[in-house]
Amino acid sequence: MTNLESLQITNGKHFNEGHFRVLVDLPKLTDLDLSEVDRVTDESLVTISNISGLTRLCLNGCRAITDDGVSALTALRDLQSLEIRDCDKVSEAAVNDLQNKLPVVVEIQSGKSPGGCSIS
Repeated sequence: MTNLESLQITNGKHFNEGHFRVLVDLPKLTDLDLSEVDRVTDESLVTISNISGLTRLCLNGCRAITDDGVSALTALRDLQSLEIRDCDKVSEAAVNDLQNKLPVVVEIQSGKSPGGCSIS
């Protein structure tokens, strides 16, 4: 499992904080999709921010995350793509702040589905 590069866990109702900590031990993980995982919280994002090689992160529909959790993602220095649509507690100001602080982010998609807004 240490060779895992991409992981998609959508609508994972039984996923918990312990599972997020295991993800940090996947050295080749570059692509993580946690769409609609109810248990993604600000604390989870702090843990996820320790996955150093992550280049793509999808958090669509993770309604428990807030601006505080999004700000923790500034530690993901290699992040190139972030999707955070339908995250009602995340403001556009937090998204813009993250865009400004990450050196290589190419695209952040946020807002409401289906369109959202693309910030480049």
